[in-house]
Amino acid sequence: MATVSDAIKKQKEKYNTKGNTFDMFPIGTKVQVITKCQDFNFFSGTETGTVIGNKYRYLAISVKFDKPKHFKGGDVQESFGFNPDDLIVIKRETCEAKGDLMLLGTLRCPVDDHGDIAIMQLVNRAAEAADRIEADALKIAALKLELHEEVSDNAH
Repeated sequence: MATVSDAIKKQKEKYNTKGNTFDMFPIGTKVQVITKCQDFNFFSGTETGTVIGNKYRYLAISVKFDKPKHFKGGDVQESFGFNPDDLIVIKRETCEAKGDLMLLGTLRCPVDDHGDIAIMQLVNRAAEAADRIEADALKIAALKLELHEEVSDNAH
């Protein structure tokens, strides 16, 4: 008879999450929970959400669920903390062009030149650009890994 531990191991092998690192999940990343259980909380393995925090330690990748979990007693679970191997990054290829336009719009937006607000606006724009650059770097690394795996599979 299969155990919860077996189901977790099977999912992690299926999605090859053993090598996942905290760096793969910056704030704002869209993810899917692939684990069936974490810290005595059970999941279907198909929940999706957005990373809202990452403290680079055990169970510290906070994910806000797209659809909060509702329990019989009336409790609602809107978010939970995971480890890197509990998650996969969701690829949103259809949103990439829109993201490029938004990034350019953010960077090119006129800055208020009346005091400290201008500096705050610029810092916020730089942070948004840095987030996007990091997200793109992760996408490129994932695509390179995918391509390498396909080449390896075709070579055998």
